[in-house]
Amino acid sequence: MVPGQEPILPRSQRTTAHWFNTAAFTTTPGGQWGNASRSPIRLPGYNNVDASATKNFRFRESANVQLRVECFNFFNHVNWGAPGTNRNTPNTFGVITTSSLGAGWTNEKRVLQFGLKLQF
Repeated sequence: MVPGQEPILPRSQRTTAHWFNTAAFTTTPGGQWGNASRSPIRLPGYNNVDASATKNFRFRESANVQLRVECFNFFNHVNWGAPGTNRNTPNTFGVITTSSLGAGWTNEKRVLQFGLKLQF
């Protein structure tokens, strides 16, 4: 850790291209231990809201029709993966390059599902 540098950026300054203060870290000389704490940076949080709604319609004394709507990732929020933490790769150090599902996954989109069920 570089003295006088705070590794955690204010929320308003964090972007996927610059998640933490990379100037707060330096490479230690060979054969020496660094002075960074165990967890000097904060990772992105995880937001996910799932919702469902059902409506039952009775058309006989012993029969129902149920209409169901389910929504996964209701607010369509992207959950970011961890930023690069290897000081020896300057192109990805402090940069978020993946979602929480990993590289190549793109299915964190909102998913709507409809169902119709006959109960008797």
